[in-house]
Amino acid sequence: MEGKNREKTGKIDERNEILGIYGEIAAMGGNDFELDAIEGILLNLEKGKCPPEEALRQVREIRDRKNSYH
Repeated sequence: MEGKNREKTGKIDERNEILGIYGEIAAMGGNDFELDAIEGILLNLEKGKCPPEEALRQVREIRDRKNSYH
């Protein structure tokens, strides 16, 4: 049971960080695909199709690419 709680807490932590990054990217403006891509990643996270660590890695990659453009 403890493992399940830890897994759930980790998922919440990653989700919160992803939402923070979403806000950062939204504030930058000039978004082509970034917000839709992050929403898709969040959906896959919620459906259990993507592990939390992988979802966060993908979103960080989107942010890093966006930052390299500006």
